[in-house]
Amino acid sequence: MVAREATGRPARIHNRANGYSHRVSPDVPALVARTVAIEEPQDLLALLPVDAPVSWVRRGEGLVGWGTSAVLRTSGATRFADAAKWWTEVVASAQVTDEVEEPGTGLV
Repeated sequence: MVAREATGRPARIHNRANGYSHRVSPDVPALVARTVAIEEPQDLLALLPVDAPVSWVRRGEGLVGWGTSAVLRTSGATRFADAAKWWTEVVASAQVTDEVEEPGTGLV
């Protein structure tokens, strides 16, 4: 779905689902999201790392994570429009494999 050129120039993005094609700015990361089912659910809170954890857990179900996949800092009068454009490009360029296909899976 996405090819980022090693030169740092913007890659051409083509979304096969709707035929949409455009150039993506070099500030747009090429994210990969993969969701798979597991046979025996684990205690999600036990998976939290010591450093800078992120979690959304309710009644034992949710998401845990760590690290940074992408960052955008905006300011000024167009900050919300800039952020919306950036997120649209991130989603369009992401490679998503979601074998679960439930709310809260895939690119979150």
